[in-house]
Amino acid sequence: EHYGGKKQVQNRDAYRKQMQGAIIYTLGALIDSLKKKGVYDQTMLIVIGDHGLIVTDSPQELEMQKNNYALLQQTLRPMLLIKPFNTPMQPLSVSNAPVSLFDIPQTVFDAVGIKVQTKGRSVFDVKEKERRTTSSKRS
Repeated sequence: EHYGGKKQVQNRDAYRKQMQGAIIYTLGALIDSLKKKGVYDQTMLIVIGDHGLIVTDSPQELEMQKNNYALLQQTLRPMLLIKPFNTPMQPLSVSNAPVSLFDIPQTVFDAVGIKVQTKGRSVFDVKEKERRTTSSKRS
């Protein structure tokens, strides 16, 4: 909540600005470097947030989310950005497809042509309205 001795504002707008700043400055530098080296189009980029974050301006909503595991799972959505191989620069698109970290290995294997089946699916094969059960619990 504090950074550089100053209390940080925590609401949806502040979180959105923080994400945009991270994407624009950090990933922008990486993308610029790949383009200068002439390898951007042939590069697959996968950027995964290490955890989600509850972002709400309402103390009541925050308390409700903390006490409802199913609602909490829907709220904590870490960032996942994927730029496939051989795709030129294009505007970012947003998907609400129910993907999981379990889907990342299959996405990579499919992209590089390795025929193996993992616990997940390629994120590009998951439809937005699809109902899936995803869990981090080990079986």
